[in-house]
Amino acid sequence: MRLYPPVYTLFREPKLDVKLGGYRIPEGAALMLPQWVIHRSPRWYDDPEAFDPDRWTPERRSRRPRFAYFPFGGGPRHCIGKAFSLLEAKLILASVCAEYELDYEGPDLSLRGSLTMHPNHPVPMRVRER
Repeated sequence: MRLYPPVYTLFREPKLDVKLGGYRIPEGAALMLPQWVIHRSPRWYDDPEAFDPDRWTPERRSRRPRFAYFPFGGGPRHCIGKAFSLLEAKLILASVCAEYELDYEGPDLSLRGSLTMHPNHPVPMRVRER
């Protein structure tokens, strides 16, 4: 969810003029909030391209700002399907991984963006029963 968020960027439009990070942002401006970039920023994550489950321990998580991780957006406009999506992902992973061992057999994953991220090519997998 950090390296491959379901939507790689969000757009927002302020209803009032605001000052953010020393910049004036006028009412109605288009703001781009790129999870793909922020979730990979060395400013917030040590070794940002690595998979490291320990980065989510309470102590390490407390060192980052609240929205350094926002795969479903945040605040009053966060994704309404967040809870369902997370539950669905856990159930699918638990069900599939209990019965099968999966190995990615391809080259580096090449992605293309649209509303959500998609692989550019088929994703070759080796599937073996446990």
